Amino acid sequence: MPDHDHSYKLLFSQPEMVAHLLSHLARREKWIADLDLATLQPVPAHRLSDDLRERENDIVWRVRWAGGWVYLMIEFQSSDDPWMAVRAMAYQALLYQDLIRQKIVKRPGDLPAVAAIVLYNGEATWNAAQEISELIGEVPEGLDLYLPRLRFILVDIGRLKPWELRQTGNLAAKLYRLERSESQEDIERELLELFEELGNPGHSELMRAFLTWLRNVRLPSRFPGLELPTLRREEKSAMLAERVQKWRQELIARGHLKGEAAALTRQLEYKFGSLAARYRKRIRAADSGKLQEWTRRILTAERPEDVFNPADSTG
Repeated sequence: MPDHDHSYKLLFSQPEMVAHLLSHLARREKWIADLDLATLQPVPAHRLSDDLRERENDIVWRVRWAGGWVYLMIEFQSSDDPWMAVRAMAYQALLYQDLIRQKIVKRPGDLPAVAAIVLYNGEATWNAAQEISELIGEVPEGLDLYLPRLRFILVDIGRLKPWELRQTGNLAAKLYRLERSESQEDIERELLELFEELGNPGHSELMRAFLTWLRNVRLPSRFPGLELPTLRREEKSAMLAERVQKWRQELIARGHLKGEAAALTRQLEYKFGSLAARYRKRIRAADSGKLQEWTRRILTAERPEDVFNPADSTG
């Protein structure tokens, strides 16, 4: 299973993350309002048949509503699969067979609703059919009455609307924004918010899952210069929370330093015009004390050299 799928599975093995996924979908899927998200339960792998259990990048949950249970099958995709609707129908049939085999469902008419949710983070727009009937060719008149119908719910992360990404406090929206961050500044800002939301022992497992995904998948592919420490499996919740708060303070300090450097660069260019590359390089490498010293010198300097004077210059 690819690292992306494994990391997503780790994230959505946490009930809080699944609850936030459903809450995020609730605006376009009105039936979610009838669910009691506090009753979310994972369906253990040992309860599934061998055929269904082999679907490693599927996660199965169930949640109560007034009429019983709704089952959720969550699938992770990094590529557009033209046969996804066929697979979703096959998985649903396997799940129904399992419920009957285990006598969880004992009589016709009691099969629960099953919703298939596909989380897709590929670069290209998802173009495959979401409805199984769209994959079936022309049939003789009257036969259409007997064709299967099944539609899966698609979350195409790259094509989410701005209002869907701006849902504050929603961890699914946070995941989508981290996926779509275009600059190191963007991802650092999102990390600060994530650390603030999850940086306590009560969220340690979900925090660990986010950090595992960031270290193994997101950062290496887009921001290789931004590193997070290796997580130790034996690390206690309180220890992890303490380290998360330390990383948060480091990010805040790094952000302030970048702000000071940007402000100094703007002042120099305002007074002297375009700034030489060697000076830009020194500004990027300087600490806060040096940046403040150079900023004070701008007041009396007549040229850039007077700011970066020979006494502290390397050339």
